[in-house]
Amino acid sequence: MIHTQIEKNGFLGDNFLPNALIDSYSKFEELCINAAWKLFMVMEDKDVVSWNSMAGLLKVGQLSEARKLFDEMPEKVG
Repeated sequence: MIHTQIEKNGFLGDNFLPNALIDSYSKFEELCINAAWKLFMVMEDKDVVSWNSMAGLLKVGQLSEARKLFDEMPEKVG
């Protein structure tokens, strides 16, 4: 419901809400990782938090997808 309201009311442009939602989805691991992935893909301006929030892919064993995402990350720190 929260995800639907965020999209319906046009809050995807504000990274804070989508990042928080991706992080929440990642905590449910296999149950919601696809929803996190879909939300991440429709975000227009991904920031470092957006990319790091997708670490949930590692939790569910999607190592190749996580590696591909890491390789696509425009800004790497460390």
